[in-house]
Amino acid sequence: MNNKYLFLVSFFICMIHLVYSEIDGEDKIQAPEFKEMYKKMLLEKRKAQHEAAKRIADLGNKKKENEMLKVVINKLFETLKSSLENLAKKNKNNDNKLRIDKDSIEDVSSVIENCAFASDLALRFPKFFHKVYDKNKNWQFTLETAISITLQSKLADETSEKAIYLVKKNRKVKK
Repeated sequence: MNNKYLFLVSFFICMIHLVYSEIDGEDKIQAPEFKEMYKKMLLEKRKAQHEAAKRIADLGNKKKENEMLKVVINKLFETLKSSLENLAKKNKNNDNKLRIDKDSIEDVSSVIENCAFASDLALRFPKFFHKVYDKNKNWQFTLETAISITLQSKLADETSEKAIYLVKKNRKVKK
């Protein structure tokens, strides 16, 4: 993991705590100040994801590209599953309503980022993504759930939301 990414993650977590502590009211994480700050941080992370997808596409060798995609997609779904499980534990008493607070924001953030990245990969590498995704019912459920949470959170930037909607439509994601 490079230092720039670690810095951004650390900065993001500090900003969450700062914004969270400065906003009055019960639903602090939903405050407009937090949402705008979060979207700016998400855009920075999305730039890194776009670069990663571009580097894979620029490998120039289909076999290497597919091997790299396999590793990236496996890790992506492993991370999504873990974040979703953590959220389920933290939100088990909220009647299926997503509660975003200081205890769950890291998992929500992980779901949003990885859902958006999965959407990028599905749109940029549709044949390979379709090949591995359609065979794996667990991944289908994971992505359906991640899409639902991402859209419910209203924290994704407009470009990421468009990509997610396209994947939802193209992959016949039900949620």
